[in-house]
Parts: sequence; structure tokens; C-alpha cells
Amino acid sequence: QDLGVDYVLEGTVRWEQRADGTSRVRVTPQLIQVSSDAQLWSDRYDRVMEEIFAVQSEIATQVVQQLGIALLQPDRKALEARPTENLQAYQAFLQGKNIMERLAGLFTDLHRAVQMFERAVELDPSFALAWAELSRTHSGLYHWRQDLTEERLTKARQAADKALKLQPDLPAAHVALGYYYYWGRKDYERALEELTLAAKGQKNNADVLEAVGFIRRRQGRWDEAVANLKSAFQLNPLSTLLAGELANTYAGLRKYPEAERYADIAISLAPDLPYGYAGKAQNYLAWKGDTQLARATMERMPETNEPWILFFWVYLDLFEGKYQDALDRLAVIPVETLEDQESFLPKTLMAGLIHGLRSEPELAHDSCDSARKILEKEAQARPRDPRVHASLGLAYACLGRKDKAILEATLATDLYPISRDALGGPGFLQNLALVYAMVGEYDSALDQLDHLLSMPAGPSITVLRIDPNWTSLHDHPRFQKLMEKYR
Repeated sequence: QDLGVDYVLEGTVRWEQRADGTSRVRVTPQLIQVSSDAQLWSDRYDRVMEEIFAVQSEIATQVVQQLGIALLQPDRKALEARPTENLQAYQAFLQGKNIMERLAGLFTDLHRAVQMFERAVELDPSFALAWAELSRTHSGLYHWRQDLTEERLTKARQAADKALKLQPDLPAAHVALGYYYYWGRKDYERALEELTLAAKGQKNNADVLEAVGFIRRRQGRWDEAVANLKSAFQLNPLSTLLAGELANTYAGLRKYPEAERYADIAISLAPDLPYGYAGKAQNYLAWKGDTQLARATMERMPETNEPWILFFWVYLDLFEGKYQDALDRLAVIPVETLEDQESFLPKTLMAGLIHGLRSEPELAHDSCDSARKILEKEAQARPRDPRVHASLGLAYACLGRKDKAILEATLATDLYPISRDALGGPGFLQNLALVYAMVGEYDSALDQLDHLLSMPAGPSITVLRIDPNWTSLHDHPRFQKLMEKYR
């Protein structure tokens, strides 16, 4: 009823590992019509394990026949396809896929997924599907800032090319190359060209619809993004990642009830993963400004050592004025720098900002100066990384170096403008607004906030009211007008 399906294929699989090393499998499928609960078809397959792909094809063929569906040649070919003849390679491939399906923000697992896909192609170098997934995972390591080296992108391209050489019409290979252009090169048009090629082979491919949705979101085509992600989720309704991304997309559009709905789905699909709870808690802050509701949601979350989840607790303490609790929590986060797609935040910088809120100027200066040294070194090594320049702007603002603060924060917005990324770009503009507020340029700060509040993925009015970092603007007449304008 939830999924709107008319038929269900269910059954059992029994796998026997014998003492002589052989392995047999018994598969007993049955096709059920939901409306009448009638069994339309059933069978039993007793085979050696090496024939499992043949069993899979036979079951699929029988189901298609029972449903009276006429298949075109490409579809019949797909039913008979065997991704690999090596069962160990296939097992490694499935383990890698399982990691990627359950990622949902736990991006440190990407390295483990790479190991599984590398194992698969080592066991079967002709396993095109595994090469495609290996490419996509390499691109993911770059996108999620686990490895920003050109070498990582080269590996992604080489694996995609290998998949296409082995199987030129493989949709997954074109999807992988699409992610290489999207995640690795921010070349959205080339990425969409590859995804169009993938769709020719499979029009209802959830991976294609998902990728197009993500790209449309970056292009600022939010309605198209929602439509694509919802279509993908219809085809892949057990994807925690898709449910979470739909929640994030609706939150970016400030459609908070819809965001809550999908966050709840993400939690129900994977109650043991933390990111659904964090997304729902963030939604409550943006929507209602209710820290107690957000805290109660986070308290339902399973224990985790993920740095960004721990950091969210720091923000909850800040919003409630519990500055010492925030500092205590910050101290135990198991990394010295919090890093993701749009952030490169040394803990010392955050500590400095908290000391500033506590009116402890000496401690604020010392912490921010420590952060400055780290960030200046990073800026020399990575002069085009907007994340580093954004944080350096905050460090200079904390130290009272007004001109340098504005220069660095502005550079970050120039390096990564909203026109390049409608999802990530607003964060750098918000950082510039905060720098302006910290150095006393209140009108400039309000100019930026007015612009941000008029677009998706900007801050919410509610958070601007409860975040103490914006307190210096609260009594400004223009701030009050913004509260009225965007309430």
C-alpha cells in the first residue's frame, strides 16, 4: 500500500555449503497479487551455486511471462546478462554496493567500498559493472573531500574508461563517467551528456534520475531536482540516501513539513544510522527554532563518533547559551579540523568564536591566532580552495583585522559563486555576511542576508534569530525589516 504496487515477488533462499567444498542453493519464489492475496505462480530451483545467475534469469523471465509483459530485445538481453562468472568477485561487488547504499553521510566508509570494488576487479578484470562502481567511488572520495588529489580523479577516469571499453553500452559506466564530470570537474553539462547516454539503455534507471536531480540542484533548478529525486525514490524506495537528500532539498527550499516527512522516512529505513536524526533536528531549528525538539531528536540517535554529528551538538549548546558545554563538546571531537564539501574549520577557530561570545577576549585572540596560522599555511598550499579562505576570513575578523577578513571572505565567494553551485555557494556568501557583522559593517552584512533569504539554500529567519553569532544585528532596524519581509 505504501509503495502503490500491485504484485509482490517473495520467496526463500537456502544455501548449503557441503563438506566437500561444493555449494548448492534452493530458491523458492512465488508471485502474489496484492489485491486478492492470490498466488499467481511459484516454483522451486535446486542448483549448484555456480548456476545462480541462470536461476536469477529464469525467475525474472517467469515473472515477466506471468504478468503478460512483452519485452523488447534490449530487455530480454538484460535478463540473460551475467555481470561476472566469478562468484567471489560478485560477493565483493555486493559488499561494496551495500556500503554505498548505506553511506547516508558516513563518508569515511568510502575507502572500504573502494577496497571491495578493487577486490572484485582483481578477481575478475573483465567485470565491467565493478569497474563502473569503482570509478564512482573514487569520484566520491574527491567530492566528499576525503582525497582532493588529482591522482584520485585519474583513478576515477581510468576505471570508468575501463568499464566502457569492456561494455560500451553499460548504463552504469556512463553514470560513473557522469559523476566523474559532476563530482570531479564540476562540469555539469558533460555530466548530463553521459547521463543521457545512460538513460538510453535504461529509461527508468534510479541512479540516472538521482544523479540528474543532484546536478539540477547545483544548477539552481530546484523544482526539476525535486521531481528527479522523487522519481528516483519511487524506483528505489529503500534508499536511505535518497530519502535524506529529499529531506535536505525540501529544507533548502524552506518547505519544512515536507523535509520532516522525508527525514522520518530516512530514519525508518535506517534507524541505526545517525544522519536522518541530524537532518530532522536541523530542520526543526530552521523551521521552528526549537532547540528542545532538536535535542530530543538527537537523543534518539544511536551513538556515533562522526565529527560533524558531534559538532551539531556544539551548535545546539551555542543556541541555548551553554557556552562552556559547547567548548567541552568541541574538545572531544576526534579531529582537529572539521572538513566537508563546503567547510574547512579548525576546532581552534570555533573555540575562538565561542570565547568571543563569552566575552573572553584574550582566550578568543589566542585560539583564533592558532587557527590563523593553520589556515594561512593551508591557503599557501591550496590557494584556490574557497573553504580555507572562508575560515581564514573568520579568523581575521576574530582578531580584528578587518580589511584582511573581508578580503579573504570575499575571495571565497569569488572562487565558489552561487552561479557555479546553487547548493554550496550560498554558504560562502553567508560566511561573508558573518565576517561583515563581526567587523562592524552591519549594512553590508544585511545586504548579503537580504540576498540569501530570497533564494534557496540560504539561512532561515528562525536561525538568524537564535544563533548568537548574529546578535550584533538584532537591534538594527534593517534586520527587523528582514524579519518581517521573510517571516
